[in-house]
Amino acid sequence: MNKPSTKTNSILVNIRQKGNPVLKFIRNVPWQYASIIPDYIVGETACILYLSLRYHQLNQNYIHERLKELGHLFELRVLIIQVDIKDPTHLLKEITKISILSDCTLILTWSQDEAGRYIETFKAYENKPADLIMGKDCENTISPSEDDVMGDVNITDKEIKSNQQHLNQYINCLSASKCVNKTDSQTFYKAFNGNLSKLIQTATIREGEDLEILPGIGTLKAQKLSKLFKAPFVIS
Repeated sequence: MNKPSTKTNSILVNIRQKGNPVLKFIRNVPWQYASIIPDYIVGETACILYLSLRYHQLNQNYIHERLKELGHLFELRVLIIQVDIKDPTHLLKEITKISILSDCTLILTWSQDEAGRYIETFKAYENKPADLIMGKDCENTISPSEDDVMGDVNITDKEIKSNQQHLNQYINCLSASKCVNKTDSQTFYKAFNGNLSKLIQTATIREGEDLEILPGIGTLKAQKLSKLFKAPFVIS
């Protein structure tokens, strides 16, 4: 099997994925079929294998064969498992063990829509800086240390406190709407550098489609937020 160039703006999709309903949920990043070993190539050094837990239950050798075929190709090897059975505990333990032994990053999803979002997000964030991709503990990264509280507060500490206050106000404002939770609000804060007007502008264009690609957001939340920002402002 010839290995195509992986330097492309498109997700490379294994031909065997033809007919997979997950593909219709990859809407924000272009994709194209290619003769490749993994199911999806989402970067020069990153690939994805996708499998439903129900299929694994019926064909438990399948994942072993795919991983053996993949070998040690790619630095980041992601195994996306769609949980679609009632009692997944035993199989998930088995899948977790396989992932660890195969040096794969395991991601669980509960719908094809969610799986599609993960696949396109990996590609969309391919060249993004690490601090945008990695989660941060806001309290640990923003709050002043105990020494700062006990001693003199310099200008840097004042700026940190100001940033913390702005972050808290931003999160409280968005999460009060019930359209999104506090985690989603932090995602918006990082994506738009705390600029609420930019978020509103983005949300009200094309029914908020540009927000769907952000981690954990998806179509439903984006549409609800778009509808909220378009609604008349009422003082109660």
